[in-house]
This record gives sequence, C-alpha cells and structure tokens, in this order.
Amino acid sequence: MGSFVQACTMIFPFVVTVVECEATAMKHAVALALSNGFERVIFESDCQRVVNALRNDCLYANEL
Repeated sequence: MGSFVQACTMIFPFVVTVVECEATAMKHAVALALSNGFERVIFESDCQRVVNALRNDCLYANEL
C-alpha cells in the first residue's frame, strides 16, 4: 500500500478550550476518513488528553 497525507483547516465557532478544539478536529478527521472509505488510517495529534481518551474508549466529554 502507498501513503496518503491529508490536512485541513477549519474554524470551530463556539469551541472554547484547546482540548475541545483538538477533540472536535479529531472527530472531523475520523468522519472524513470514513466518508472516503479509508479502512487503515493513522491519526496524529499533539493533544495527549484527546489521544488518551480515544485509546481508553472515553464515552463522555466531561472525561476530557
């Protein structure tokens, strides 16, 4: 398989904290990957709280 890199810039009105912004960006990245039919995807983030929440199956936003 080859490599594919995609980036996006968006404005999230009503997003207050950095963690909230990173989590919202990750949500959009996952939706984009799914809409393109990608099955094996590596997501990158510099927000450790979001990464930990995803790795530990965080169900509630207040856990962030």
